[in-house]
Amino acid sequence: MNILTANTVTTVEFSSKLEEINVKYKKEKEDLKKIIAETARSQAEQILADDNDDSMGNPEELCKKLAELRLQYNSIIVKQKEEFNSTMKEYTDKIMTNMGK
Repeated sequence: MNILTANTVTTVEFSSKLEEINVKYKKEKEDLKKIIAETARSQAEQILADDNDDSMGNPEELCKKLAELRLQYNSIIVKQKEEFNSTMKEYTDKIMTNMGK
């Protein structure tokens, strides 16, 4: 019965850690989402402000900034996966230790 109790305690502990990871990276994604929206809005205003009737403005700057923001987003996703996988390995190791008791 001690193994089951130890595994239950470990599972609850690591469930909490995994939820903390999800909350942490959700916040980072939400912050980046706001930056993306503001960047798109301000760049769209600049494109629309171009009074040259033959041109729609130059969207190059918008594309460049969005590409940079996409890299930031991908970085967040990679960090989240790495932290999640590390925590799951730690969890598995702890469960295996509990089983050896």
